[in-house]
Amino acid sequence: MLGVLVNLVSFDKTGAIFPYTWVPCVGRFVLETSRGDIAKQYLEIIRRESERRRETDYTMPLWLPFIPAILSLVAAILAIAGNTFVVVETNKYTMFLQGSGNIVASSTGNVLVFTVFIILLAAAALNIYVVYKWIDRRNTHFERILRMFETVVSYLDARGVSDPEMGTLRSLIYEMRMQEKSRSPVLWIVLSLVFNIVYIYVLHFFTKDFYEHEQRERSFLETLSRILQKRGIYLEEPRSVIPYRNTVVYVILSVLTLGVFLLYWIYAVTRDPNEHFAEHERLEPMLVEALAKL
Repeated sequence: MLGVLVNLVSFDKTGAIFPYTWVPCVGRFVLETSRGDIAKQYLEIIRRESERRRETDYTMPLWLPFIPAILSLVAAILAIAGNTFVVVETNKYTMFLQGSGNIVASSTGNVLVFTVFIILLAAAALNIYVVYKWIDRRNTHFERILRMFETVVSYLDARGVSDPEMGTLRSLIYEMRMQEKSRSPVLWIVLSLVFNIVYIYVLHFFTKDFYEHEQRERSFLETLSRILQKRGIYLEEPRSVIPYRNTVVYVILSVLTLGVFLLYWIYAVTRDPNEHFAEHERLEPMLVEALAKL
């Protein structure tokens, strides 16, 4: 019986392209898969996801979240100074120019009101941008790491790695998928604008989410490191750069200091992901290099 050799192309959920070869046999076809080719596809996906960190892992300038507060302070100072000026000018011109001062003071007051309004509008817009970037970089980073770690496990499978700790890797991926769901930037921005107290909750979940995310990442990479070491491949374990922060204590301190402690909390929420992304910049090239040796 004559057989025909047919090359097929298959896609999995990660986007990898797998070549399959149909081998003719008597009365049937046997599907033969090249594990080496599959593994190469997975490794290329891991490399691409690693390179995407320059797009997803936005390092926010530490000063940026404080600009809205500074602008609001400037607006308050202008409002107080403007009100004082209007009162003084009104009294002075009313006394000497029989009421014409009201016109001068009113004109000056209108300019100041407009200026204060523009400054406050700019502060609000910038604050919205900051919160949006906080949430967006959280979402994109978490999604990228989940895809990369899923592909790492698939790559190990394609390389024929059989290890009891593979189950630990899969459990951590499942936990990431369940616990690190995307948060809507628009929803939380609107809620924090309508109910100011929601802004505190936004700070809370940023603090909590990134800390727990780093702990899961660390567990995954430490487990992966042990698996690779058994095969003579060294992978440096990640450093913990995000400290544990008790958000209940942070809320209490914010109340006791009449909001002053919020400035530090905002700094921490900005700084922690920046440090986390810097650690990824250091570690991910080593991860790809180690996997390529498998």
